[in-house]
Amino acid sequence: MSVKSIKVYTKNKYLFQKIRRDAGSILVDYGISEGALLCEDEIVLWDNSMGSCTISGAITLGGEGADILLPFPLGTVSALIQKNGESTLGIDTKNKAAILHGARIRLTDVEFSLFSSLYEKRGEYVTREDLISSVWGDGIDGGILNVYIHYLREKLEGDGEKIILSSRKLGYCIDKRFLGGKD
Repeated sequence: MSVKSIKVYTKNKYLFQKIRRDAGSILVDYGISEGALLCEDEIVLWDNSMGSCTISGAITLGGEGADILLPFPLGTVSALIQKNGESTLGIDTKNKAAILHGARIRLTDVEFSLFSSLYEKRGEYVTREDLISSVWGDGIDGGILNVYIHYLREKLEGDGEKIILSSRKLGYCIDKRFLGGKD
């Protein structure tokens, strides 16, 4: 299943705007009534403050007992799309590209090698030394890794999504929220 839209049922316009910003390029509709049906290619988010939801399969927003607690951190709706659809992030080895939300992002040879090294670890951290060794071999200054991580982030994180995580002690990894489902 590929998610094409999200329908949000709330009277809180601030909440709606936050969900819209978090969802990125997925179409987000705003509603305030229960008279909707859940379509195969959409996710319905229901604000519990409006009362109980009668839409089967809807994801509830709010306090205790809700699927998503409010206020939610950015990235929650993106993770929800990924959980309910296909993998948000994939790899195209033939064309040396990353696939993000269904869009193909062309990478240079070095960027693709670096992305592949991170992607194959499926959300586990890769040390700086291991990345340098796998991409460039030994004897390369670690500053070059910083530059290419920056290039990857520019290409992959254009919508403000934090896809590549870093840790001083552990190295780099791809956020697991983007790696669920089928590739």
